[in-house]
Amino acid sequence: MALSNKKQEKKLWQQRLGLTVKETTPLICLDLQYFNYDLDLKDLMSGLQTLSAQFVCKQPHDEKILSCLGETAVIAEADWPSLAKACDMTVFLSDDAHISYNIRKCLQASAVPVCLRLAEFVGAVEDYDPIEETGNAFLFDNCNKWEIFGAVARAL
Repeated sequence: MALSNKKQEKKLWQQRLGLTVKETTPLICLDLQYFNYDLDLKDLMSGLQTLSAQFVCKQPHDEKILSCLGETAVIAEADWPSLAKACDMTVFLSDDAHISYNIRKCLQASAVPVCLRLAEFVGAVEDYDPIEETGNAFLFDNCNKWEIFGAVARAL
């Protein structure tokens, strides 16, 4: 996807979601498809929402998760391919290798993945190295709120 289209897609989604339309505010998608239930999602979301970013989540399969999302906008699963084209990054809150398909789609849509470092992803995602200016993702080593928050903060 051309990055020139990304600005327009982002503006359209910000309007659709009732968010403030601001090109410089990162739009971050949360992918909870294979959510890791050991993670304190409510606490993580409280921290993430202190960042200067806008959050949107794909409709979780478990309705109980919705209560943990705070004021995060929620979209239908069917809308995710279109939203991916608008997002600046997608945070994958899972320790399941099945998210690899969505990570590839995220990269194709020019959205930066933030995800757990898994052996299955070697060659597909590489943690960003600010010294060498290499990498295409921001990885965390353990699925806990501190490392996830740190990876998102580095990505911003």
